[in-house]
Amino acid sequence: MLVRHPFRALSVALLAALAVFVGCTAESPETTSGCSDCNVLLIVADTLRADRLGSYGYERPTSPFFDRLSEQGVLFEQARATASCTFPSVNSLLTSRDSIIFLNEETRPGIPETVRSLPEMLAEAGRRTIAISASPVVRNTPSKHNPKGGYGRGFEVFDESVVWAHGTHVTLKAQELLEDIGDDPFFLYLHYMDPHDPYVPLKSYEGLFAGDYDGPHEFVEAGDPNPLSAMIREQTFDELADIDRDIGHLSNLYDESIRTFDHALEQLFQILEARGELDKTLVLITSDHGEAFYEHGVVKHCYTVFDNEVHVPLLALGPNVETGRVKVAASLLDVVPTVLEYLGLEKSPELQGRSLLPFLDDPTLASDDRLAFSGMGVYRSATDGEFKLVRHLAEDRYGLFNVVEEPSEKVDVLDSKRREFFRLRESLLGWMETNEGEKSAAERQDLAKEIEEELRSLGYLG
Repeated sequence: MLVRHPFRALSVALLAALAVFVGCTAESPETTSGCSDCNVLLIVADTLRADRLGSYGYERPTSPFFDRLSEQGVLFEQARATASCTFPSVNSLLTSRDSIIFLNEETRPGIPETVRSLPEMLAEAGRRTIAISASPVVRNTPSKHNPKGGYGRGFEVFDESVVWAHGTHVTLKAQELLEDIGDDPFFLYLHYMDPHDPYVPLKSYEGLFAGDYDGPHEFVEAGDPNPLSAMIREQTFDELADIDRDIGHLSNLYDESIRTFDHALEQLFQILEARGELDKTLVLITSDHGEAFYEHGVVKHCYTVFDNEVHVPLLALGPNVETGRVKVAASLLDVVPTVLEYLGLEKSPELQGRSLLPFLDDPTLASDDRLAFSGMGVYRSATDGEFKLVRHLAEDRYGLFNVVEEPSEKVDVLDSKRREFFRLRESLLGWMETNEGEKSAAERQDLAKEIEEELRSLGYLG
């Protein structure tokens, strides 16, 4: 059985050990990928947009360790979240079910008992299941931002003690709980809150990108985008005379918060290496959504499906995982079926994502039928990794963008790319009918408004 090459040169401390990384082999002779007895580590960096990472083309050194990791595994260049809000994006990530099914008032924001989640599936397969979440939304018990809790089902341990804490605390808690696991195969879910607002980096990264703020708004200086987001929403333009200055400072602090996550990520890998876990663990690193800085008229997230809010990083590393970059579309819906197939476990027909395992074996594979869909508020979108169609329900209009050549989605090519428009429109309308039924545009708008008001009442939108 072919064994893929190891992680390489992750850091000076890891170099010697990882140079002799061998990895475990897949049980099935039919595939060169997979590892039936491996651990699974799923890392979510809340609010991390892909285009702010060096491996996705960003010029600032926000993510030196992640960038080195990306050269040792398979990086998906065109991964999308199903929504631009933690709820229901994480729901889709953990269940491979589209976000629309989680909008029921009786169960949101948690995962309904009728929908099986990845930790339940892996617990039934004999793995220890542990979650450490700094998120005030992804919780087992109720909180201000999530009055129902509901994310703990299937987890043997769901640790919430590090809520809102910097990523270093999540990493240290992971080290502590891993000691209790021993040699048992595990599924570990780590939810980091860096770089979610307020953008408050570690002291060692303060001033790395953000200079002194010379404006009048204390909330901007404190890294809080919520008041600015409200001003934009309420159109109090008299208070936005220097919005570019304020947006720029918040954006710089956001970059420093990404660097803070990257620091915690490197700490985590040093711990995993010291424990000897890296040669027997599939690692998936992603985010639940991105963050908007007024590129399309909004600030923060939970508003649109433009790529500043839904284009997320997705990196896979582990035994029998090749190295390379995948250019076709991927979705967070694909994570669950990928994990199950990698471990050689049965996949339920209810899963809506498609396994990415073929790309872990050969990142150069082409595909003309993989699409990623997103929905948030009055927006819906479909992308094939090159072109992306965005529909605005309230105004009943479309925009088509080449996200490879012009990733800011400011140049609409709908008139010149009619073939791509009709192809993606047919797929988008079919996806909407399958997942949302035959609701009218008005009904969809009413539901979007209801959820937005609920999120705002919980303090999640400021």
